[in-house]
Amino acid sequence: MTFREATPADAPAILRLVREMYDGEGIPFDPDMAGTALSALLADAANGFVLLAEQEDLIGYAAATMCFSLEFGGRFVLLDEVFLRPEARGGGIGSRLIGAVIERSRSQGIRAVRLEVNHDNYGASRLYSRLGFVGHERHLMTRWL
Repeated sequence: MTFREATPADAPAILRLVREMYDGEGIPFDPDMAGTALSALLADAANGFVLLAEQEDLIGYAAATMCFSLEFGGRFVLLDEVFLRPEARGGGIGSRLIGAVIERSRSQGIRAVRLEVNHDNYGASRLYSRLGFVGHERHLMTRWL
């Protein structure tokens, strides 16, 4: 098992995993929108980074994006997406992948890593809690522009 930072050459393989994740979560997948966003993320470290989990083949990814907040004293990372193929789950790989995101963020002086999880995704919620993430009594709201 290895973790490495993705490069623009990895985009097609990552997009296949993004589609798998979205299909499993019931999220509409727009390949043009996802591809454009992923290209921008991989092209500029100021936007964030993607870590890949490989075990002979690519089995997962974590997309971390840079954000800014007065509440967190400046830059923070939004752990935007974490996905492991079903056959790779339950063996600690997800914990190690998220740990790698946290360490990479810490090394850049980031003071907080945030994420969102569906209310009914109990397995992921338990994992995130074990890794030190805490819930907030806030509602995530979005207005598309």
